[in-house]
Amino acid sequence: MNVEGQTYGLRPSFSSSLMIKTFENDDLMHFKTLHFSVSLTGPFFTIYGVDETMILDEGRHYGAINVVTVSPYKEFESDFNFIRTKIEKRFKGYKFIPFRLHSMFVEGLYDPYEDNKECPIYKALFDGALKGYDTYKMRGDSEFGFDVWIKDGEGPNVILRPPPEI
Repeated sequence: MNVEGQTYGLRPSFSSSLMIKTFENDDLMHFKTLHFSVSLTGPFFTIYGVDETMILDEGRHYGAINVVTVSPYKEFESDFNFIRTKIEKRFKGYKFIPFRLHSMFVEGLYDPYEDNKECPIYKALFDGALKGYDTYKMRGDSEFGFDVWIKDGEGPNVILRPPPEI
């Protein structure tokens, strides 16, 4: 397997991808890659798999992310779990950011490198690798990893009372 560094100077993370599978034909390429990033702004990391195709036409490349695998699932399962274990061992106390969480936009969270446009949590913590990706095109469990974020007995205390008398 081939690991490719993808850390960019203006992004707050160490990022790499692991090539899982490639297929090439005359005018079509298909890649399965596992991406992982460790944030420099806080104790967070993320991992996801990408199925991508590229059409080749007269020297031009037209690429598209077909689907993102957001948890240990099918062909990404063993490598996903291996990378997660290695990151947790090397970066003690770092938490996995579930895909559902890092795809969210938070009001007031901006990207200073893109004319202060609002950005998702993923871009603020890691990089812009998922720019333009339709977050509905995913497979696996988007809540994978939430168990470390939600603990019994923590959270808001909600009391439901009867409506007031008029």
